[in-house]
Amino acid sequence: MLKTSIDEITLVLQATVTEKLALNNNGDWQKLAETIIKEFEKKANLCNALGEKSEAKSCPQGYDCGYLYGKHSFYFCVAYNQDNYSMGIVCKFSAQALAYYLKIQKMQVYEFLQSLTSDLFDFRLSRCDADVDFMNERFTPTKIFNDLKNEKVLVYYRKKKNNKLIFVRKKARLQGFAINKDVPTVYLGAVSSDCQLRIYDKKLEQIQRNGSKLSYVLKFDSVIRFEIALKHDLAHNFTELLLKIKDEKQLNDLILSTFLQKFYFKRAKTDKPTTYTKKMESALKDKQSYLLGHLNADNDLMKLFKYLLYNSGTISTLYKILAIWGYDDLNQATDYIKSFVEDWNVNDGCKFWLQKHAADTAETFSGFADLKDQLKEN
Repeated sequence: MLKTSIDEITLVLQATVTEKLALNNNGDWQKLAETIIKEFEKKANLCNALGEKSEAKSCPQGYDCGYLYGKHSFYFCVAYNQDNYSMGIVCKFSAQALAYYLKIQKMQVYEFLQSLTSDLFDFRLSRCDADVDFMNERFTPTKIFNDLKNEKVLVYYRKKKNNKLIFVRKKARLQGFAINKDVPTVYLGAVSSDCQLRIYDKKLEQIQRNGSKLSYVLKFDSVIRFEIALKHDLAHNFTELLLKIKDEKQLNDLILSTFLQKFYFKRAKTDKPTTYTKKMESALKDKQSYLLGHLNADNDLMKLFKYLLYNSGTISTLYKILAIWGYDDLNQATDYIKSFVEDWNVNDGCKFWLQKHAADTAETFSGFADLKDQLKEN
C-alpha cells in the first residue's frame, strides 16, 4: 500500500521585468515588494485562511523584512531583502503549514499555484518536497541501505535518447545514520544537489516528535517514506508541470513519475526493479489516485502531558503521598494542585505557548477526553 503527497514548498515571487526596470533605488523596491505582498495575500486568501498579519522577528536566510499570519505552531513566512530586489519575495511553507493551509482552503497544491496568476509578479518554486509513503511493507530503511552499500541494489535515472527512455547508472552519494544495528534514515545525493532522496521510518519519526501525522501513522504496523527534495532548476521545472495539472490523478502521476525518473532501483543480479520501484510503477499505471488526504494536527499539548505522566516525577510524588497516607490525602494533593492551577499567575512562557498552539490544539482535539483517547493509542 502506498500514498503520495507534496510535503513542503518554498515559493519565490519576482517582480515583472517592466516593474524591475522602473526601479531607481532600494526605496522603490521596498514599496513594490509591499505592493506585491498585498496582491499575493489577496490571491492566496492568507489573512482569512491563516489569521492576522504581523511582522516576523525571524525571516528565512538572506531576507530581512517579513510577515507572519495568525498565531500557529508551524512556520510560514513571507519575506524580502530590502536591499536586493533580485532575491524576490520568498513564501516559505513548512510541511505542517502547507497541510494546514491547503486543508483550510480545500485545495491541492497545484490549485493553489494556479490561483496566483498575476500581472504584477511571476513566481516559481525554489524547493518542493514530494513523498511516497509505503505502509505495512517488509522492506526497511536498514535493508535498503545495506543493499545499496553492498551494491545488491543499483540506482538509475531515466532519460530520453533517440526518442526512447533509457536507464543510466546514477552515482549518488549514500549516507546512513546508524542507531545500534538499524539505519532509520538513508540519504541518496548531496544536500547541495538539485535532487536528494531521503528514505526513513516515518512512523518512528512521528512517534518521537509527536508529529502532526501521529494519529495517522499509528494505524499501520510500519510507514516508510521516500522523500525527494527538488531544488533549483528541477524545482523551477516542477512548477511549470504543476501549473498544467488538472486533477488529483495527474498530481499523483507527476509525483510517481518524478521518483521513477530520478531514482529507479534495480536488483544487481536480475536487473529487475525492486519491490518499492515496482509498486510505484504499478500505482502509476493504475486508474485511481493514491494522494494522501489533508492531515494536520498540533500534538504539542499531548507531548507535554506525556512528559507530565512519565518523565517529570509528578506521578512518583503523588504515589508517595498515596503510599504514606492513603487515598484521602491523595485526593487532597490533587485538589491542591487544581486550586494552584486556578490561582496561578500565568507567566510569559505559557502566554507565548497559548498564542502559538491554542487555536491549533483546539482544532486537533475536541476536548481532553479526545486527547486522552489518542494518548492511549500511542
